[in-house]
Amino acid sequence: MYKKEITYTDYAGVEHKNEPVYFNISKSELAKMELYTPGGFEGYVRKMIETTDVPELAKLLERFILMSYGEKSADNKSFIKNVQPGEEIGELAKKFRETAAYDAFFIDLITDDENGKTATQKISEFINSVVPDDVAKAAESEEVQSKVIELKDKYGLDDK
Repeated sequence: MYKKEITYTDYAGVEHKNEPVYFNISKSELAKMELYTPGGFEGYVRKMIETTDVPELAKLLERFILMSYGEKSADNKSFIKNVQPGEEIGELAKKFRETAAYDAFFIDLITDDENGKTATQKISEFINSVVPDDVAKAAESEEVQSKVIELKDKYGLDDK
């Protein structure tokens, strides 16, 4: 599970500091993604890496954000979401997408920061933080990292 504290100004002009939002993709959701998505989870992420079509990348990233967004139950036993791989975005995710918190989160994710962290690095960290640890560790393997470098070279992409 990934917890992000977001500071934003709502539509009434009120600033909210460090408001927590939560994201998670469970192993069962990854399994469904394997079944419902051409190329499975790896294919989905690879499509994000390989595309030079910025609107398509934004669409894929937004889908991943909304699919992983949810709210923790008061007893911390449930993570409530209403969108699964292969399904339309549900009301909870749509409600989040319409908030200033989502806007602040998305813009932060796709822009380089003042500490030198690139948008590519931030997106990668987000994806790795949302999926189960053992899946994230596999994505950090030398084989995967060399493929990322190969694709960047092939398409003339860099981290800036």
